[in-house]
Amino acid sequence: SANSATRGSHHAIPAPCRVAAPAQSRSLLDCRLDHREPSMLPRAFYDRDTATVARELLGKAAGKIVLPTDGVLGDKFAADANQQTVALAAGVPDGWAMYDIGPETVAAFRQVLSTAKTVVWNGPMGVFEFEAFSHGTEVVARAIAASSAFSIAGGGDTLAAIAKYGIEKDIG
Repeated sequence: SANSATRGSHHAIPAPCRVAAPAQSRSLLDCRLDHREPSMLPRAFYDRDTATVARELLGKAAGKIVLPTDGVLGDKFAADANQQTVALAAGVPDGWAMYDIGPETVAAFRQVLSTAKTVVWNGPMGVFEFEAFSHGTEVVARAIAASSAFSIAGGGDTLAAIAKYGIEKDIG
């Protein structure tokens, strides 16, 4: 979403990855970590140096970092957008953008959070301001609040999500 990009989350997953043509469909992570600038991403969403560091970190932490595997897409940045859930490996179809994590990812994140000792949370999972794209953020927020982990949350949008779900006293 243009809004989430301007909120300072352009390096967070998920962020929109608009694809120029179905033949170019790729996962957002592939878009971000490619060694060349993907033509289907706005310039602000790709940083070659960050992508290189991210690839190195993912290689060193193989099996320890859980990334989104599916996403909830919208055909426009609006509360009444048409939606579809897709596996990120299949890519994001032309005319659609990812506005939330999908149910498979929600379950995976919830599982990891249930055993975490420390959680650093910076950024919502999706466009939680729109009900259609708020599920991932709400489930993750409530999972962090319910966990026994020491948690740190920061960033305006993260704090707004915490307030929306009334869990301020449960984070920290």
